[in-house]
Amino acid sequence: MSTFAIDTSDGVIPADRIIRTLRPRGCHTTMVEYQGGDGQPAKTQASVPISLVDYLPVIPSTPGYEVVELFPDEDAIDGLGIERIPIVAWRIDGQSALPVIPLDTLHGDDQAILTPSGAVFARDQWFADLAAYRRFHSG
Repeated sequence: MSTFAIDTSDGVIPADRIIRTLRPRGCHTTMVEYQGGDGQPAKTQASVPISLVDYLPVIPSTPGYEVVELFPDEDAIDGLGIERIPIVAWRIDGQSALPVIPLDTLHGDDQAILTPSGAVFARDQWFADLAAYRRFHSG
């Protein structure tokens, strides 16, 4: 059993039973979806607002995945510089996986995932490679 837990209106829920946390837009309370005693998903309200990622399960990443971020760079031929940061793990949030990187060095909200095969996934779009992703953003 985990030593981390969330205090909710249904009692203390151990982190290993938490499926995901939800904060409806414009709402200051945090809803917690968890595995109930009968094994079925249940929802309750956290006693205090919490960070939505504090209690998500984390699994190690397969080597070769990176977060890439493009930024304006007047010295680059296409005007775009690139920062590449290795993904060391993934936070699992329901059916989504959020990348975990060693340092919070990203500057904006326009990041993408570079896969070991060289393909790039960004905001529900796939690009064959990093060059195609750069062309999309430069032109």
